[in-house]
Amino acid sequence: DSGPTENPNDPHDILDYDEMTMLTGAVPTYSVFNGRVGSLLDYPLQAQAGQNAVIYFGTTGGHISSPHMVGEIFDWVYAQGGLLNPPLRAIQTSLVPAAGSVVLIMDGAQLVPSNASTGDVNVLLDHSTPHLCMGAMGIMNVQ
Repeated sequence: DSGPTENPNDPHDILDYDEMTMLTGAVPTYSVFNGRVGSLLDYPLQAQAGQNAVIYFGTTGGHISSPHMVGEIFDWVYAQGGLLNPPLRAIQTSLVPAAGSVVLIMDGAQLVPSNASTGDVNVLLDHSTPHLCMGAMGIMNVQ
């Protein structure tokens, strides 16, 4: 398998899982949100001021991710997707193990746009910098 043949910039093409790259330990070509480069830039997450924003973040590959919302705090973080466990509180960046997940919740009381007419744009990224450079970046609009 020579890897994905899809166009990562086509909104209809989801990148194939490249098992050979993963098995050989090679550096992946892309690290993306929702299966394609730019998916959360072209189609941002939407949040409403005053309502909690919940992000379900999971990984499928053999790497550790570090989701981070620039300039914001995750009020409740359910590590490893453990919704029956008490959440961590007031976390800036969370670690997600390989093939793991995390549930990130931002209190709606903090989601107050600085500009009432245009709202705010918040940047979501993988703070594992190589993944960020390979495409793991997105936007959350708050209205």
